[in-house]
Amino acid sequence: MANDEHVALIKEGRLDWNAWKVQHKEVIPDL
Repeated sequence: MANDEHVALIKEGRLDWNAWKVQHKEVIPDL
């Protein structure tokens, strides 16, 4: 099952998602 936080970030938009990924490089997204 997808991580609700990750899905919400994707829905916020590409820029927010990319900014989050830069800040959380150690996290593997679970979509």
